[in-house]
Amino acid sequence: LLLFFIIFLGYGLVAIFRPAYALPVYFITFFAHPAWWWWGRLAGPGIVYARWSFYGGMCLLVSLVIAGGIPYVEKIKMHKRILFFLALTVINAIFVNYTLAPLAPMPGSANKPFTLVMKFSLLFVLLVAAIRSKADFRVMMLTLCIGAGYWGYEVYVNDRGVMRAGRLEGLGGPGATDANHMASVLVTMLPICGGLIFAGKWPSKIIGGTVAVLLTNTILLCNSRGAFLSVILSACVLVTTARGKLRKKAFIGVALGGLCGYMLMGDPEIWQRFMSTFVGSEDRDQSANSRIEFWTAGMNMLKDWPFGAGGDGFKRAGGDYMSKAQIGSGRSVHNGYINEMCEWGYQGFLLRTALVITCCWACYKTMDYQRQPGGDENMAFFGSCTLAATAGFLGTCMFGDYYDNEWGYWVLAMCYAYARNYGPPPPRRQSWTETLMERNAKAKLDAGYLEQEV
Repeated sequence: LLLFFIIFLGYGLVAIFRPAYALPVYFITFFAHPAWWWWGRLAGPGIVYARWSFYGGMCLLVSLVIAGGIPYVEKIKMHKRILFFLALTVINAIFVNYTLAPLAPMPGSANKPFTLVMKFSLLFVLLVAAIRSKADFRVMMLTLCIGAGYWGYEVYVNDRGVMRAGRLEGLGGPGATDANHMASVLVTMLPICGGLIFAGKWPSKIIGGTVAVLLTNTILLCNSRGAFLSVILSACVLVTTARGKLRKKAFIGVALGGLCGYMLMGDPEIWQRFMSTFVGSEDRDQSANSRIEFWTAGMNMLKDWPFGAGGDGFKRAGGDYMSKAQIGSGRSVHNGYINEMCEWGYQGFLLRTALVITCCWACYKTMDYQRQPGGDENMAFFGSCTLAATAGFLGTCMFGDYYDNEWGYWVLAMCYAYARNYGPPPPRRQSWTETLMERNAKAKLDAGYLEQEV
């Protein structure tokens, strides 16, 4: 608890001079929130129920206001599109929340997801504004890596958490309340460790390698099929987007990660669940089959609610579309993409997907720029790792309602910030005097050619 306060207050003070140092202040309230750990609960309700995430966010906002980082102006068209789709996503959520959500049962429960959309959209802008240089981008990567590593440290070294039905439960953070949520966060953070290992300096390499092992162990203990498949997807994206010498490093990293995972997979129940991911429908267990039933119910709900039912739309209205075996209020649809459509409509899903694609495309184009002569291959590899982290997150969304969760905004903000800091500089507008001088020079040149012809 003392260390928590030292980091929170110490970095909070330094953030006045450099907003990037407000990132550890905010992320410690996620990865080390006092309510989730024994040292916080022992301190009493005053510490447990304090609004630490709000305080961390305010520290980030105030530091940016003092430094003049808010508002920032974009001059590149691709970056303007990102902000455009983010604004449209927010406007659509406002429209659905105040016009369609009250028509669904229990309208009061729609307010929390709507509030989170507003908060996370603001957080997205603040994170991008705080990453103002290449060094700031590395601060973001190190912060996320060390924060996720704290979870792995508590699990591996201090034996925290409880195994229930072969899964690690009882740990997490705000918005990551069970084994599936925690696995989604860690799968998203794992490629960032790869960036630190292969493209960072020696201290970063040591931190990234240590945390990667801890995360792999924790992901296996979470025992989530969606996480297993998403790790494979993330590895494929990392290898395919890396170029030249760095592709060899990506192959080596994936191979070492696979070997590490195999050595850590000592629990027969984990191995059995992992292998059951790849069997036919007749061999799937009940949880996989029921997930398909939820997906079908979600798609049937969309026939009556094509424009969305508001926050927690499926949990509030999806019971009418389930079979008797699965019926019940408050059930999850277990698919982030279907859940997004049930909550904010087809148009909301398309707008958020456009935001994701635009952020990833900006990141990819920046990687191409860094591969050009005079660029830096290590910087390009950071982009591959950021795209792999995004792919890992999107993979987990196929098996859980994570598409609108906080860590998805983190990786999209990283894609955007990577493009802003590692991409080509914005085109410089000429002043009116420069334009006039250029026109005069052209006129003189044309007059000279004319005189020569005569």
